[in-house]
Amino acid sequence: MFYRGAGQRIFAAALGPDAIDKVVAGKSVTTRHRPEGTESSLIAWIANSDLTPDLAKLWDYGGEMYNASCALCHTLPPTGNYLANQWTGNLNR
Repeated sequence: MFYRGAGQRIFAAALGPDAIDKVVAGKSVTTRHRPEGTESSLIAWIANSDLTPDLAKLWDYGGEMYNASCALCHTLPPTGNYLANQWTGNLNR
């Protein structure tokens, strides 16, 4: 799994076995006095057909997930209540 940055649980990419074998590991990263992971790099190609240039579609998907996850037990919290990193854990709960 590639994350946005150290200490952030925002996924940038989930890798399959073929891609994992091509990851070049760098230095270990520590934040707040605990190991967080390893800086790594990967050169890979992805088909344009697997991507979307339509940002509205992505925001719509996020809105659907927000409504489906956050309105089940309580009223929807304002979207500005949490940092991007905090939303991941909140949506998973």
